Amino acid sequence: MRGKNRFFLSLIIILFYLIFGFGIARAEESLPSEVDIVPPVISLVGEASLVLNVGDAYVEAGATASDDVDGDLTANIVISGTVDTAVAGEYIINYTVSDSAGNSAVAVSRQVIVDSVALAPQETFIIRHDDTILWQGAVSLPSSGTVVINDASGLAHSINSQSVLAVLYSIDQSSDAFAITNLQYYDSFGSFYLKCILPAGGVELCDNWQYAVANSTSMQSIDANILAGEQSVGVFFGTPHRLNFDSSNVYTNTEFLVKAENYNYINNTWDPLLGVSIGVTVPNPDDMWNPNIISTHLVDASGSAKLLIAEPKTYYLGIVEDFYFPTYPVTVSLPVVDAPNSSGGGSSYTQPVKKSFDLSTALDYLKNVQSEDGSFGGGKLFSDWVAVAYGAVNATSSSRDLLLTYLKNNSKLNNLLTDNERRVMALLALGENPYNFEGTDYIASIIKEFDGQQFGDSALVNDDIFALIPLLSAGYDQNDDIIDKTVLYILAKQEADGSWNKSVDITAAAIQALKPLSLNSEEISRTLDKAEQYMLSKQADDGGFGSVYSTAWASQAMTVMNKNWIKNNNMPLDYLAKQQATDGAAVAQVESVASRIWATSYAIPAVLGKDWSSIFKKVTKPLVIEQPLAVEPILEDEKIEEKIVLGIKEVALVKENRPAFVASGKTPNNNLNLDDENNLLLATSTANIQENSNSDLSTEKLANKNIILFIILGILFGGGILLIFFKKK
Repeated sequence: MRGKNRFFLSLIIILFYLIFGFGIARAEESLPSEVDIVPPVISLVGEASLVLNVGDAYVEAGATASDDVDGDLTANIVISGTVDTAVAGEYIINYTVSDSAGNSAVAVSRQVIVDSVALAPQETFIIRHDDTILWQGAVSLPSSGTVVINDASGLAHSINSQSVLAVLYSIDQSSDAFAITNLQYYDSFGSFYLKCILPAGGVELCDNWQYAVANSTSMQSIDANILAGEQSVGVFFGTPHRLNFDSSNVYTNTEFLVKAENYNYINNTWDPLLGVSIGVTVPNPDDMWNPNIISTHLVDASGSAKLLIAEPKTYYLGIVEDFYFPTYPVTVSLPVVDAPNSSGGGSSYTQPVKKSFDLSTALDYLKNVQSEDGSFGGGKLFSDWVAVAYGAVNATSSSRDLLLTYLKNNSKLNNLLTDNERRVMALLALGENPYNFEGTDYIASIIKEFDGQQFGDSALVNDDIFALIPLLSAGYDQNDDIIDKTVLYILAKQEADGSWNKSVDITAAAIQALKPLSLNSEEISRTLDKAEQYMLSKQADDGGFGSVYSTAWASQAMTVMNKNWIKNNNMPLDYLAKQQATDGAAVAQVESVASRIWATSYAIPAVLGKDWSSIFKKVTKPLVIEQPLAVEPILEDEKIEEKIVLGIKEVALVKENRPAFVASGKTPNNNLNLDDENNLLLATSTANIQENSNSDLSTEKLANKNIILFIILGILFGGGILLIFFKKK
């Protein structure tokens, strides 16, 4: 009996420890994991308190949030509250966030105060060149004080912050529409001179910038005129005032009408100029700046005055209040009396012989103003146009050679497309190859600006016209897709009145560009007919088109159209002849040297009756041969695999049971055995599968291990007790 008791007692003890061990294991398995009680933390980005003015923009800077368990919770932040900068007051923006355990962060707030301030007075600025508005808009008048502006030489000068120049300078700093490229300062006057402005995508314009406030021209320097607010300010290239004649033929003792006009920069029109006098002068040999005054005439209510001159001579007319600048040459002639006819009739008047433009003196003028380095006017712009003029006359002089030397020494590409286009025209005119001029490919610089439809700035058409003109002389024709699309673009840009940009100059250039392509195109022919009608509508009674520059290009357009544009018995060449000064320049001596060079180089091809295409030496496009890519031969037992690496397709030829290699010059890896590589991939895949399985079953395995461990411990412990028990017995 005692043996049975011992047996049952041992069995009970063993079962007890088995049950006890299993219970402990299950209790351990069911214990909860560590509880997350720590809330996330929010940090503001930017200032916790902001002060804005009414009308300012509020930009939400946001905040960041982090949690010790969930990590970055920035994307979960909830932002509440709004800021209305149109209404003064205090605004609170709140930032809250919670983690996945439901712990809420301590809310963070940002204070935004919107102050009510008086709006600064506004000034309306219009910056333009003829029909083209470079910039227009309202700007706030700065607070009183001074600003520092550097002149062209880099010297700093303090000027009134409310001056016309200071506001214009601030517009330049904030806009890409134009750039002030040359701002001169004269110590003798203690003031600035606005010399050059470069329109975006255009040609630098120098020496004729004017300004007016409330449509009234000021005699103060641009940095001395202080604005008062709520005014319109015009900055424009040209002259603020001009004289207009009712007739280009003036005879002695014959009354003629002269009208003083004021430029309206808002509408690009000319209004009557009142309250001024028109003066008749002749040059003063002792002082060119103070001419001898013959007579003065106060204008009437329409801005006009009637003049009568008795002595035949060339006179210079100007506005007295403008110190006779600009001046207008007027040649007064004697009427020619015919002999009585055989029928016994009375005498009659015939027009005098018209003046002709003197090419010889014009070329002499250019030679006399050439710089020692071969340039003209101190830069690339005027030098390129003189090259076109020299090409028109087939110049072989030392001046031409010196100019070519200058171009060779300054053969770098420019940032502006139109600069490179003009340089190609200059090189073609001089018989040089623009594909390789001193190692520079100017044609490539033009082609790379083509976006598939047009060249350069899509808002402009002049860069497309001046791309087409030289390319047609550089081996391109209508069979080239780039030419075809450019022509379509230019045609689409024609205005309803037949112009381009409502500009005589751009329209004349477009006519020269399109005419060579019109032979087999009815659409281009119709376009040119509309353009011609526009040009005729702009021709004045004196035969010109408002200036030597516009008239010269118009004359070239007339030439390429094979027409004679005559108005009041005058042609463009008559106008150019009348404007030529005694020293040969195409404009009067009162103009700047740069302007006289520019105008003269424009006039020479026009007087010769040559359009640009007829001046240029034709060159052919270089033949480009594309070399085929060398590829290793593919054997029948090889298969092709393709992969994309950084956007470049690589072709790999892979042989079964043979080393892999890459074609097209790639270095084969002869040390790599395909079997080894496959084994490596297989081993890697197996390891990945095992790792994934272990990961998926990790919790269950841990529990089973704990149960087995406690069972073993229970058996061992129970067995030990039994052994001791039996030994005692």
